[in-house]
Amino acid sequence: MEHGNAESAKALLGGLIRSRTRVDTNFGELIEFSEFVRRMETEPGWDWRS
Repeated sequence: MEHGNAESAKALLGGLIRSRTRVDTNFGELIEFSEFVRRMETEPGWDWRS
């Protein structure tokens, strides 16, 4: 997903991926969706794209 505002994208993805089991960040990580959401919620500066 290309998105200029990472924070907006995080909010959108947080709602969308709850039904998924894994998230492929396309940057070398395949993580459980719960870990992805946890990192979005608890690490404000985390950018899955880097």
